[in-house]
This record gives sequence, structure tokens and C-alpha cells, in this order.
Amino acid sequence: MAEVLSKTSLPPGAFSVLPCSRSAGNLLNEDPRIKVLSFTGSPSVGYDLMAKAGKKKCVLELGGNAACIVDADADVEVVTDRLVFGTFYQSGQSCISVQRVFVHEAIYEKVRDRFVDKTKKLKKGDPQDEETFIGPIISEGDAKRIESWVNKAAAAGAKVLCGGTREGVFYGSIFLVFLNFY
Repeated sequence: MAEVLSKTSLPPGAFSVLPCSRSAGNLLNEDPRIKVLSFTGSPSVGYDLMAKAGKKKCVLELGGNAACIVDADADVEVVTDRLVFGTFYQSGQSCISVQRVFVHEAIYEKVRDRFVDKTKKLKKGDPQDEETFIGPIISEGDAKRIESWVNKAAAAGAKVLCGGTREGVFYGSIFLVFLNFY
């Protein structure tokens, strides 16, 4: 984000990026000289920060459950490319990642098959390698949490079409669960 902002016409000093510990962040959040809190993350952390922010304006983006609807007249190639990007950008660890896809039955199989094919081709590995699209999950505990969700969904009848295995902080080539409601 800082790199993008640094290339704009904003005057020097108009924005700052300050990596810090949680305790240092709390000090900044509670300081009345700072007029706006902008936070993206989990609801529990966001509401805790807002409760301690005093009178400052708070802008919170607290998780999401983004759904996409694909109608029968959609361009399958274009929509699938965008869905794959939106699903796996930042290894799916974004509050605005695509999490649910509802596809019209007329193109369901084409979208599903292309989505799976494109997903299998995504490179997993070191996020510093420019060829990598899927990096590690934030922690092994979170990778295990994803693994348990997929296992639960599969036990309930969902079909895992690619991925489905965890290796430390990596979750396969990322799982994909499609449910056919027709």
C-alpha cells in the first residue's frame, strides 16, 4: 500500500506506515491527537480497538463473506479468471476474498471445470518469489483450522475438487468446495 501511495501526487508526509507491536498500536489508538482509526481485520479486534478509541472517527472493515453470482450470459473465461483471482489473491487471506460462488446451472460445469483447472495451475511457495501466487497461511494453527473446515464440509457431503491437504502452513493447492444446488 505504501508503495502505491508513494507514487501519487500526495504531498510528502501525507501518510505513514508504522509497523509496531500490539501494545504500541494501543498507545496510538488511545492518543487523542490521532483523529482517525482505520482498521481491517477480525470483528473481535476491531470492536476492541473502537471501544478504546475515544472520540475519534473509526473506519472498520471487519471480515466478510463475499458472494459472487454468475448468470447464464456471463463470459466463462473472463468471469472465471476474475473469480480465481478474487478467491486466491493474498492466498485467500483477505476480508474481501471471494468466498461463495453461485453459478447459473446453464454454465455451472464450464465454470467449475475452468475454475478447478486454473486453481491447480497456481504456484504455491515463497511469497517473495514473483511467480508465487499462493503463499503460506498466516500460521500453522490457521492452516489447521482451514483443514478442519474442509474436513467437516467433506464429511457433510461437499466434494473437494482440488487441494485438500495441509503441509505445515500450506494448505494443498488450496481447497475448493463446489456445492451443486440443482
